[in-house]
Amino acid sequence: MALFNAGQVVVACLGEAASQNPDAIKQAEERLKEWEAEPGFYTTLLNIFGDHGVDVNIRWQAVLYFKNGVDRYWRKNAPNGITDEEKVGLRAGLVKTVSEPVNQIAVQLAVTVAKAARFDVPKDWPEL
Repeated sequence: MALFNAGQVVVACLGEAASQNPDAIKQAEERLKEWEAEPGFYTTLLNIFGDHGVDVNIRWQAVLYFKNGVDRYWRKNAPNGITDEEKVGLRAGLVKTVSEPVNQIAVQLAVTVAKAARFDVPKDWPEL
């Protein structure tokens, strides 16, 4: 997946995952699962759910995948874990999301920050 259109491809896939078509949902979930271990995937998700111009259903899917990725890949010893370099940008981006206007997304972000903080505070995330 080329970097310049990665966001567009992921947005389209998240849109399919949020659709009512069971076949489209299954295919989208399979593609998203493949991308979970790709460097930069979580940064792309952060950019998507942080963009208030994106459809709320797509943002909702992005934040859910992000939250689940924190569960699976945030630990330092996790197979295919999120790199320390990517985490630096993700932490900074998460802190900027505290003013999320959509309650459903804000709740998921709060849970996500808490999960990441459990691993990173105070050593790796002292500013939190």
